[in-house]
Amino acid sequence: MTPAPTLRAATEDDAQLLHRWVNDAAVRSWSFQAEPVPWDDHVAWLRRLLADDATSLAIAEVDGEPVGQVRLEPEGDALVISVSVAAEARSS
Repeated sequence: MTPAPTLRAATEDDAQLLHRWVNDAAVRSWSFQAEPVPWDDHVAWLRRLLADDATSLAIAEVDGEPVGQVRLEPEGDALVISVSVAAEARSS
């Protein structure tokens, strides 16, 4: 049986991991923008998110290994919920 995932708050130390995940071809194909996200844009986005008390960004881990991310971000009167799973953690 696969252990249950746990969540931990994302930090700036996760920048490379999140950048790799966001630029995964499958993730880009489901995104509003299909183009890869440049590193500098990604870092600026991550810093803005981490500084925003209204936004939550968490890394999902199984046995201490990162397997995905969950983001809750207010947008006007709505809440944007973003979930992505690392390629190596997806089943076919």
